[in-house]
Formats: sequence, structure tokens, C-alpha cells
Amino acid sequence: MAATSEFDVIVIGAGAAGLVAAATAAGDGASVALLERDTKLGGTATVSIGEFWVPNNSHLRRLGIDDPEADCIALMARLSYPDTYDPGSATLGLTQLQHDLLRTYYLRSSEAVEHLAAVGALQSRMSPAAYGDPLGHPEYHSDLPENRVPQGRHLIVDDGEPAFGLRGGAYVTQLSSYLARVAVSIRTEHRVIEAIWSDGRVSGVIAQSPAGPVRMLARRGVIFATGGFGHDPAARATYLKGPVDAVAAVETNTGDFLRIGLGLGAGVGNMTGAYLGNASFELGRASSRLPALIHFPFGDSMIWVDRSGRRVVNEKGVFTDRAQVHFDWDAGERRHSKRVLIQVFDQVVFDAPGNRHPLPPPGVSADHVLVGQTWAELADRVDVRLAELAGVTGGIRLAPDFASTLRDSVAQFDGYARRGVDPVFGRGSTPIQTCYEPRLHPDVPNVTMAPFRSEGPYYAMLIGAAMFDTSGGPMVDSQGRVLDNSGDPIPGLFGAGCCVAAAGGQAYWSGGGPIGLALTFGYLAGRAAAAS
Repeated sequence: MAATSEFDVIVIGAGAAGLVAAATAAGDGASVALLERDTKLGGTATVSIGEFWVPNNSHLRRLGIDDPEADCIALMARLSYPDTYDPGSATLGLTQLQHDLLRTYYLRSSEAVEHLAAVGALQSRMSPAAYGDPLGHPEYHSDLPENRVPQGRHLIVDDGEPAFGLRGGAYVTQLSSYLARVAVSIRTEHRVIEAIWSDGRVSGVIAQSPAGPVRMLARRGVIFATGGFGHDPAARATYLKGPVDAVAAVETNTGDFLRIGLGLGAGVGNMTGAYLGNASFELGRASSRLPALIHFPFGDSMIWVDRSGRRVVNEKGVFTDRAQVHFDWDAGERRHSKRVLIQVFDQVVFDAPGNRHPLPPPGVSADHVLVGQTWAELADRVDVRLAELAGVTGGIRLAPDFASTLRDSVAQFDGYARRGVDPVFGRGSTPIQTCYEPRLHPDVPNVTMAPFRSEGPYYAMLIGAAMFDTSGGPMVDSQGRVLDNSGDPIPGLFGAGCCVAAAGGQAYWSGGGPIGLALTFGYLAGRAAAAS
């Protein structure tokens, strides 16, 4: 084993949380080593939009927009723990720890952003006004009565670039540049395989490096920020509420801290949680890392149906909510028969320009997009494809009357589209559902819906559950300290990001929720470890 080196704080994982933890601890005067398993820094942040959701942020305050604490925490609680949420309770129906973590996020997320700006580590601004509004795009849940600030909590890195898009690289670049200025020891290709326990505390780590095992000691604390267990199929099958067939996180997110934390006696929480979405079932299984999820499915003359041919969800609903449909247990079938849904659309959608992912360019055929001149022919093509995929779906096939039921579902949807109101699922009824929607038909009253063409061809694509990453793991407190099974802090051990139990529970509060949590708890862990 290589000779032992020693620092005040060791941070493991150089993603959204780890970069902030290292920057904060170093800015507070600690000597810091940052260990990254990959060959480069950034983790999943590098392939993200790079937004971070920050309540009561300084940009809102400068505009005189009030974000009341009680209302914001109630909003977070309702979304994070819907099955226990009680607005009449002192803790809103949550455990004391759950409530404390939400309150900490409200009170300190803006502090974290302001601190990083003040030391020159990360500059922020409101997310670009890409939709004609200076406050940017709407909140995902702006329709809820608890949401008193329907726009303006979405922040993004300010680097002079006005465009909206994949800006996570700018987040990584600014923080990495700061780490170089404050002399953080950055070591890539160092995978931590063990935590060192001595004198009643976590006092260091052993990492596997290109030169062999390396022993490193931490005088004040060890912070894990290694990402979730999205790329560990066994852990996904063990903990998640149902099959998830595609993962957008970087491939190094295999649950390293989950295993190490359990070995140290850490209590775990939110283990069924993940930042969910949808993806093309076939494209998701064809790649070890999914390049993008389906945020808001493209098209107006388009619906999603299950194996019976019935619509089952608001196709334009928030992706993390929409994805839950895949986990609906079918007692008659004794399985998750909605594991695979079918997106059906017509020639207008197939030919229309726009941000179409995962559809191919307009008018271009692709193997994962099936076509039939009639509903019956399309149903035959879909069922043949499902037969080919039976070994990875549990044998899901179309119901015998799928084609006739689908025809009825389309006819019902066409009536809703002509009236502009979807009484079953409420499609197009909230600002977030309409703001990304291109108008493909000039005369429809609801921009998200249009009647299908009366004649084919018609198209279909298989849809499966996907995720950015998991959001469960060892539990932490409001200082980022990892807790044991009794709820007491494990001395010397801290955590942040997707490798720990998310303070947000099952929620994806709005755009930038996961990075906001990573940034805030990375900051809190960095401060606490440096002060230990």
C-alpha cells in the first residue's frame, strides 16, 4: 500500500455535491483532498442542464418577491411526503428529522449559493427567460395552493452565456477552477473501497488508484458524495419500487457509499426513491447510460396507452410523477403490466420539427419507431416487437382487443382535443405543461392536444421507466452528518448528493431540485467537516 497522506478533510466524489463540499471546506481554511473514481471531474452534473432550485434566493429578494417560509416548506412537504402530509400538524405530518431537513433547505440553500458567489467559486443568475418571461420557466407544481412563488427559484451558473441548455459543464468548470486556486489536492482514478475507523471515529479512507491501494487520513472529517446506486442492477432490484430500465447518471454511480455506509452502521432512508422519468424502452436498454430522459413528450396528436389500449396518464404531466404509472401493480396479471407503455402518434407529429427526443428527425424512420397504415396493422407491429422483447419485460404482450380499444381511446381523445379540455387527466391544464409545447395545429383550443388524422399511417414507440439516479442511502442530519441506526451522528462521517437519503423524500420539487439538494448539503457538510 502507498504511503499514508493526511488532510483535514477528504471528499469522495467530484460531482455536484462533492465539488461544493471541497470548495466550502477549503474556503474555511481546511486542507482538502478530493478523490474521484472517474478520469475526470463533474459526475452526472456534466451531462445535466445545471439548474439548481433555491427558495427565497437573493435574486428573488432583489426583485422584491417574497417567498414565505411556512408556505414554501408546506409545498416541499406536500410533494416530498404526500402520504403523511398534514397541514394542521406542527411538523406537517412529517417526522422531526424530515421536517428539520426541509426547513434547513429553505433557510440555507440561498446562503450556500451566496457564500459560493462571495468566495468566487460559483456565480448564479435566474435561469434564462427562454419563454418570454424574465423570471424564466414555470415551476413544475405552480398550480398547487402552497406555491406562492410560481417562478424565479430556478438558478443557473452565470458565466455570460445567455442560452438555455446543457449547462452543467459550466457549473463544474467554475467550481473546479476555484479548487485549483485554493490548492485542493485533486486525485482522479481513486475509487474509495473502505473507510478507516480509529479512535472512535471515521478517520480516513483506503482508495484503489492506478498505482495500487492508497491510504489517506482525515483529521477532521470524511465527506462522501459518490452518487447513487443507479448503475447497480442488484441494488435497484432490491430497493426500488419496480423495474427501472434506463439510467442517465454517469456509469461510476454504482452505490459505493451505500455499501461502505452500511458497513459503518449507518441508518438508511428513502431507499425506494429515485429521480424518475421516462425513456424509449428500446433505446434505454441499448445503452449503458441513457443520454436523455423524455421530459415532456413531443406532439399534440399523441397519446400513451397500456397493453390494453387505454390511456393511463397525463402525457404532458411532470415527468417524475408520470413515471410512477409504470409501477402500478396489476393484481390480475400478478406483475407490473404497465412496465412498458406505448406512445401512439400520427403523421403530423412524425413530420413536425422541434425538440423531438427520442423521436428521430422529422420524417426519418428509426428501428424503435413502429408504423402501420391502420390501427390493426400498428397493433400487429407492436405485438411482434413485444414478443421479441419478452425476455426482458416479463413477457408483456398486447391484449387481444388492443386495436379496437386503442381506436376507442383515440376517438375519445379526439373529442377532448376539439373541446380543449381533458376531463380524465387534465392534459394542458398547468403552465409547465404548455410552456414547452410547439403549436403543430393552428386551430386547436389546447396547444397540447389535437385530433389524430382520420387516415394512417400511424406510429408507435415503446416507453419504459427511467431515472437520473437514485435518491436513497445513509441518512444525514441538517449538518450533513451521517446518522447511525439509532439516529446519532457517526463521528467524522458526512454525506451529500444522491449517495445519501434525499432531504426531499420522493419529490422532484422543480427544475434543479437534485442539484439544489446536492449543492446545499455539500455546502453544509463542507462547513461542518471543516469545523469539526
